[in-house]
Amino acid sequence: MFCSLFDRGKEEMAILKERALAQSAKVMAPMLFSERNFGMLPYQVARRVGPRDGEKPAVENFARMWREDDPAALLIKQIFRQGNHCCKTQFVTNMLLRNFWLGARKRDEIPAREGVKPPFNFLISPTMRCKLHCVGCYAANHSPEDDLELEIINRVVDEGKEQGIYFVTILGGEPFIRKDMWDVYRKHSDVLFQVFTNATLIDEEAAERLGRLGNVFPAWQSEFADKGFEPWSNL
Repeated sequence: MFCSLFDRGKEEMAILKERALAQSAKVMAPMLFSERNFGMLPYQVARRVGPRDGEKPAVENFARMWREDDPAALLIKQIFRQGNHCCKTQFVTNMLLRNFWLGARKRDEIPAREGVKPPFNFLISPTMRCKLHCVGCYAANHSPEDDLELEIINRVVDEGKEQGIYFVTILGGEPFIRKDMWDVYRKHSDVLFQVFTNATLIDEEAAERLGRLGNVFPAWQSEFADKGFEPWSNL
């Protein structure tokens, strides 16, 4: 009976924590991305709630890029000015509050037990297939049989969260070939997914799904040489 009450208490605390995070994000997002505070307030928050000693140089370097209008910083500014509310709220919740703040504390506790510190983020390649046949690309000769099983993908993401990692990069191949990955993104709504893609499969329907989810951020790669790829219909 005691174990049952203890487990119930843990579940209720987890629910309360999720509600607190969601409410915090709703309050913080408009403040962080308002024209008045845009840039410096997110930087101040990141300095205070996120990085430990080993991560502070990265935050300071990002602040420098922001002040100097580095091309990468300009792109991020444009994204957050034009992005929908759901995406901005999920960024605040999953990246700043979970990964930088709560996750950092989890990651700091693990070396004492395991002797190694978990990374800030990790990479998964759910498929090596691609819609294109780019010259010289390794993704040209793979089949669905080579795909990573969905059970393994979910297990790896769960294990990452247990170690305080709420930021996952998805690689390929072309990840959007895997239609079942939408279930992964929806199941792990507490994780921010950065998906490297050639964007050829992001149609209007996919864009709407991305907007509704809010926790999937495509990173568009375009490295095509002139006449350097052919359509691949064997999906």
